[in-house]
Amino acid sequence: MLGYFPVFDLLGFGAIIRNSAPVERTERIESWLALVDEATAASPHLNRQVISDTLFMAADDSEAGLASVLDAARILLNRGMPASLPVRGAIVHGDYTWGERLTYGQAVIDAHELERSVEWVGVTCAADLPRVERFWDYDQLVVYPPPFKTGDIRLHPVLTWEVPRTRKLMSQLSSHGLMAAGETFRWEIGAKLNNTSQFGAYLSIARAKGLEPDRFKPFLPFRILEEAALESVPKHALAEQVK
Repeated sequence: MLGYFPVFDLLGFGAIIRNSAPVERTERIESWLALVDEATAASPHLNRQVISDTLFMAADDSEAGLASVLDAARILLNRGMPASLPVRGAIVHGDYTWGERLTYGQAVIDAHELERSVEWVGVTCAADLPRVERFWDYDQLVVYPPPFKTGDIRLHPVLTWEVPRTRKLMSQLSSHGLMAAGETFRWEIGAKLNNTSQFGAYLSIARAKGLEPDRFKPFLPFRILEEAALESVPKHALAEQVK
């Protein structure tokens, strides 16, 4: 079958299992399943399959199919993060075979590889995803260089969502079993925090400046943040800094 195939992972699932008492663990798993139900309930175009901390979806090869995938992904992020259920996902287009016992195909492999290669809370689309031109909007998709763990810096369509401010995001990424009591904040979490916060800051500035969602001019997002910060500094203070 040809269509849209997203993969989503619940980040920190192993930590939740390790750090939670049995009753809390059951509650967290039920919260995850309820989030999946909420994300997929509104659309008749979606198939879904949950395997532990991984969620497969599939939608038909149409504009409505892509729209349903994007809507479901945004619910996972917007509703999941406040509940300390951080989701990282990828959306690809390709061939797959959907079955009750086993789902497989090139699209499954491509989505898994793309999802696992990015270090943040968010959803990355394949660079060649069909029909994305109909969804360029700051409430849908924007062009952005997702923070890949390795390899070239390259642009992709990425899903926009309500990224929390850094302080709140830090709390959400370390609560409800994602970190043990007294555990030190580690770079594995810090990198995701930093990259996710930077995306949120970029969205806020790009909206305010009226930048085109289907264009990304700076080589790195930090250039936009740096320019915005410098614009807010009085000119006489900048002059003192360069003396």
